[in-house]
This record gives sequence, C-alpha cells and structure tokens, in this order.
Amino acid sequence: HSQIPAIKTYKQDHVTNVSLKPDKIYIAFAMSDLGLNTMQDRYYGAWDDPKRGSIPVSWWLDAITIDFCPGIVQYYFETKTKNDFFYGAHVAGRIRPSDFPDLESYLERGKKYLKACDLNIVAFSNHGKYDERVFKTYSKILDNCIGFFYGWMPEYELNKGGDIWVFNDKVWIVTAVGAEKDVQKTVQKISSFIEEHKERPLFITVLVVLGNYPDFTFLEQVKKEVDELYPNQIKWVRGDELVLLAKKAKQ
Repeated sequence: HSQIPAIKTYKQDHVTNVSLKPDKIYIAFAMSDLGLNTMQDRYYGAWDDPKRGSIPVSWWLDAITIDFCPGIVQYYFETKTKNDFFYGAHVAGRIRPSDFPDLESYLERGKKYLKACDLNIVAFSNHGKYDERVFKTYSKILDNCIGFFYGWMPEYELNKGGDIWVFNDKVWIVTAVGAEKDVQKTVQKISSFIEEHKERPLFITVLVVLGNYPDFTFLEQVKKEVDELYPNQIKWVRGDELVLLAKKAKQ
C-alpha cells in the first residue's frame, strides 16, 4: 500500500465559529478503536453504511498511516460528508505517554502527521494515570490543536467521566460515556450521566467502540431515544464543535 500513488496532504472542513446556548446539552459520537486495522477495512464496515452523513460523527484516524497506506487515507478524505470529522488517534502511533521516555520528541515528530491530515483534535488514553505533565506537554507542543479528547471508557480510567480541563489554553474533554452494543443500555448510560450532571451547558463525548461493529441504525436509534427523553435540550455535534463550545463555556 505504501507504493500506491497518492497525495499525502489532506484537507477537511473545520468549524471555526459556534453559538453557545447556555441551557443545552451537547453530545458528540466519537468512533474509536485501539488499533490501526480499522483503516484497512473501512472502519469495520461502518464507513460503508448508506446512512453515514445523516448525523454528526467523529472518526479517529492515526495519521502515521499516510506512510504505509496513503491511498486508503485519501479514500476517506474523498468520501467523507460534512457530518464526518476526523480527529487524531494518538499523534504518531500508540503510546502510554507517562511511560514514554522522550515524549517531547515524539510529539514534535508527530506534528507533521497531524498537519498532513489536517487534524486539530487528538485523542488518547494514559491508561488511568492523571499526569498534568503529560497534559501540559501535549498542550504546549501541539499548538495547532484546538483541544483534546481524553480517556477510554470512563470505568477504566479516572472515574472522572465528563470532566473538562484546561491546560495552556487548550480544552481537554474527558470521555463521559462508553457506548454499549445495546441501544437501551447506551441510552440509559447517557441518561444517567445527564441526570447526575445538572449543570448547563453540558458537554458529552460518547465513545463508540468500532470493535462492537456499530452501524448508523444503532447511532440514529440512540439519538432518537435520547432526544425523546430530553426534548429540545440536546444538540448533536461534531468533535470540533464540541471542543469550541466547551472552550467558550470556560471563558
């Protein structure tokens, strides 16, 4: 794949202006997985769903894939809709930041990959370690990023699901809900989070594990049922919108 002729600089549209409603609950679906193999099979088939584009969805993309399958990366950028948004999976390959011996050099090397794929949000897990040195280092070196998604499933992380942090003027949104395979269980988890957090505006990332083979019928049903539980209160957004809205709320 690395020998396939392909462009190696990609562009996506970015939201730059947002209107924050103080009484709203903002939710973003974040499609994610731990490995790189989602790229070679169209996100385990989710990318091929004819309903893709019907609702905002953010997709993680490890930008180092431009080195060994640039044609595959180009395919995604050529076929995305306005409701599809790519965010960075790690920066340049998966690491555990607190345990990595030269984090600064890793991030400096990775900046070129983020720029090549036009990624302005990065997501990763530090595997349960709250390490402000890591957060400050990412925020300082990745100055082209508008913010970060942090954490795998909340129950496996810091038990701080939904927290919003600011380091060096960069917003960090901690994963609030990990989707289940079942619609009702996922809706219940989202509802429980909303009921436990009465502050408004509220910002929620719903991590959708691609290894569970979710389709857009699943996502649409979750959205429909949450909307019915909280009429006129929910706004579903892309990842870049969520970060900008959270930053505006923090100002």
